[in-house]
Amino acid sequence: MEAGEIPANYLTHLNVAFGYITPDFRITNMDGVSPDVYERVGDIKARNPNLKLLIALGGWKFSDPGPWQSVFPAMVSTAANRAVFIKNALRFLENFGYDGLDFDWEYPGADDRGGTEKDGENYAMLFKELRAAIKASGRDYIVTFTAPTSYWYLRHFDLEDMVPHVDWVNLMSYDLHGVWDGNNTIGKQVLAHTNLTEIDLSLDLFWRVGVQPSKIVLGLGFYGRSFSLKDPRCWKPGCAFSGPGDAGPCSGTAGILSFREITDVLRRTGATAFWDKKAAVKYLPYGKNSWISFDDAQTIQAKIDYANQLGLSGLMIWAVDLDNGQLDALRTISNPSIISNDDTPFELVDVRNIFPTEYLPPNGYTPKYGLVNFGGSLGSTNMDPSKGGFGFFLISGDSHVASPLIKRDNEPDPFEFLDCHGTKVALQSGISKARVACFSDDVEGCFRVMEQGIESTLVELPDHCFSQQYARAVSIQISHDQYIPKRFGDRQPTSAVFDFYFDFNMGLVRRDTNNTSIRIDYSNVKGYWNSVVNSPGIQSQDLTRRFFAPSPVDWQKKYSSGGYSTFEDSKSFDISDDVQAPLLWQTAQDCPVDGSTFDEGIGAYIKGKLNAHFLYGFSMVASLDQGAFHIQESNGFLHVSGNTNFTYAVGGIGSLSISEAGKGNPAISDEIPVTLGGHAINAGNSADMATFEPFYQVQYGIATMNGTDIRSFGEDAVPFNGRLQTRILSDFGDSTLYFPISNAESDMSLAKRSKNNIVISKSDVLYNGLGNGGRIALSSIVTFGLKSRLLLGGQNIPLPIDLPNMSVSYNTMTEFTFSSEKEQELSCADYAVTTLAYQFQNNTKLARWNGDDLAEFAYDSQLLKDEKKCYNETDHSSLGGRGKLYGWGYSGGNSIDISTFLQDQNILNMFDNIQARFGCDSCVSCETDQKKRKKGKEDFCCGCKMETGFQVTSRGASRKSMKKKSN
Repeated sequence: MEAGEIPANYLTHLNVAFGYITPDFRITNMDGVSPDVYERVGDIKARNPNLKLLIALGGWKFSDPGPWQSVFPAMVSTAANRAVFIKNALRFLENFGYDGLDFDWEYPGADDRGGTEKDGENYAMLFKELRAAIKASGRDYIVTFTAPTSYWYLRHFDLEDMVPHVDWVNLMSYDLHGVWDGNNTIGKQVLAHTNLTEIDLSLDLFWRVGVQPSKIVLGLGFYGRSFSLKDPRCWKPGCAFSGPGDAGPCSGTAGILSFREITDVLRRTGATAFWDKKAAVKYLPYGKNSWISFDDAQTIQAKIDYANQLGLSGLMIWAVDLDNGQLDALRTISNPSIISNDDTPFELVDVRNIFPTEYLPPNGYTPKYGLVNFGGSLGSTNMDPSKGGFGFFLISGDSHVASPLIKRDNEPDPFEFLDCHGTKVALQSGISKARVACFSDDVEGCFRVMEQGIESTLVELPDHCFSQQYARAVSIQISHDQYIPKRFGDRQPTSAVFDFYFDFNMGLVRRDTNNTSIRIDYSNVKGYWNSVVNSPGIQSQDLTRRFFAPSPVDWQKKYSSGGYSTFEDSKSFDISDDVQAPLLWQTAQDCPVDGSTFDEGIGAYIKGKLNAHFLYGFSMVASLDQGAFHIQESNGFLHVSGNTNFTYAVGGIGSLSISEAGKGNPAISDEIPVTLGGHAINAGNSADMATFEPFYQVQYGIATMNGTDIRSFGEDAVPFNGRLQTRILSDFGDSTLYFPISNAESDMSLAKRSKNNIVISKSDVLYNGLGNGGRIALSSIVTFGLKSRLLLGGQNIPLPIDLPNMSVSYNTMTEFTFSSEKEQELSCADYAVTTLAYQFQNNTKLARWNGDDLAEFAYDSQLLKDEKKCYNETDHSSLGGRGKLYGWGYSGGNSIDISTFLQDQNILNMFDNIQARFGCDSCVSCETDQKKRKKGKEDFCCGCKMETGFQVTSRGASRKSMKKKSN
């Protein structure tokens, strides 16, 4: 996560982790991080002026053996050293606009972490002297430190002398367990890395020395700790582990997965995690032998309830950049409408320049907007939308959508509740009553809730009176009781006292706002902001200052004017994926062959490299009128370049019927898209949110058909005996696809791609026993896309809106056709390779994207006639031998695996570690299946010369397309 992506409006405090301390006690950047990050990260305060920014010093790696390990002990060891550090630290805070310091020394006094005996005492002195220096400076800097839950490390903290001089303590109530347990008395057993029971016990260590709950901030981990199970059948806490779980594709560290990666695992597997209610943690066995524990919305809420019950000071997250692009974990904890009480003034552009005249918001209304920046030439310090990728979401419109009854900066003071505790007494039909009055000179602003009529208006309640955040206003009328409680002192009301009636029936809240205008832009292209957002628009009759347009053609001209190069390119969005996809490995036992029995089996896989450069853009102008959402304009584009270099292989002996896998024929695998970042953007301090999910997806397919006649359909059980594979370098081209799709998009010249480069393996072989022949097709479907969604009204009265989704797919298929040419005693194979590229759109009704939802833009078909291979069946007799299977050379009774037929140890490892996409018990049967024998004929001998009297009944089949629309 870069500085421009930090969701500042969800946070009250942000610790920038980590800063390091030099041997001469100056604050510096940590290894591998540019100093610019620390100097410019404060720019995010512009998006939440109330945000407090702290620099966190230290971290686990800082105290690893190496050049930094001795710095903390040396810095605190003498008064002189502490004074030098304090002077340098205060200068750092002043120079870069930070609000405080967080100390993360892991751990003072611990001899296994470079600690010394006097660390605890000296550490306490540092806080005492630092607090005195802050007071003398006349500033009000925040000082905190991070503490472990483990007594082993906490015993060296002099809590009684430390805590009085800090604002709070950040409790690391995570990482309670991990693979390190294998080196201590706990041993190699899988245990959750967070556990509410253990957290409660650890807090007793603080209570014993007089630390007040209000000084403790409870830590939550937006990640999980993973293990490799020693025995996958034993997966409950306490079972043995053999090592850490595999590293995630983003986190890149064995034994840990980010919340983003965990949600991807859940989506990919469709699994349901186990909930340990007492420990308030989820755990999940997945894959072949993996296990992970983590927090989700349910367990986080349990920890929040626990913290509230104890009266803890708040919650701390490690770390906000481990959340997914939709901020699912963070939104469980925080709400920008509560955290941030005022909106940043909108000064990026004049709203008249981003909306057509007919959709301009009324004068006098302050737009609410959100902006994130990512990628671009400035890397992690980018805060300028013109310098890289960005997401922009703006709402401007009438104020009576939701009326806040909470005092906010720059807004009229609402009426005040005179007897807020009395509202718990419900009247008829669940309606509650409270007495209210205005104490502000702006009486009209006080009763803004009455604007456009009060009934069914959504109101935001003051949290000191109510546990619920929102309610539905029912009515308001003069009260018979005009008494003002004594707690208001000398304050005099400026209005009469009213009875305010309300309930919590959110289903009846009205959505009758008029003239609310919405603008959305999202792109990872450097230059999109200036080219599309910050550029002249096309009005119905004339040009105006910013870009919007009444027709898709106008948008496409803007996107493509002067060629695609009008948008500056960036290498920040390259995709590189090592694809390893076992498709199928299935065996059939005890198959009769020439008087003996053998196990048979067939396996198939696709593996190789995916390299792509993926760019996208989407813009929308919409309105909300009388509760109805209307998209006025929406357009976008996708641009893909790069290639796949995949090997498609099948090998073995048996009869293969892919329809037995229960996924049809062709069978297409279910694959979860890989999210490429993605963002959730709130409009200012509102709960209105736009989410964007760029993604790519690789799906796999298998088709089988008995017989070689492509014009007829019949059985799909294919007799096969051999090994066939192709390696295909398939080019994505260098084309830009525009949305909505127009008829003009079905233009094969758009592809700008090279023809497939195909290599046939020299190790291919076919043995006899192919019956009437057959066809096996293997395919890969590579899709790139952008999904967008809008949530208006927040979580209380949500109005979810699925915006148009755009995608482009490349379907590459290799088809092996094989048969026995009996007269020549040959087994022959033909190879055909096809690539079909198409763009697809869905969720288009609101956007009125009419016309076809799918358009082809590239087609490449090659029948490799010159590559036809034939094998003399009698030449392979030497590979048999008495008691061995003809051709393959293994004995009856021997166990077989995929490497028996594909002869590659790496392939065996792939099948051992990755679950096959198509699993079934009956996909592969013996080539000597009784159903395939004709009465009165001698038994067919799999691996022997074909008997002329044996025929497999088949009507043949014609080729089936393996094209799949993206979802």
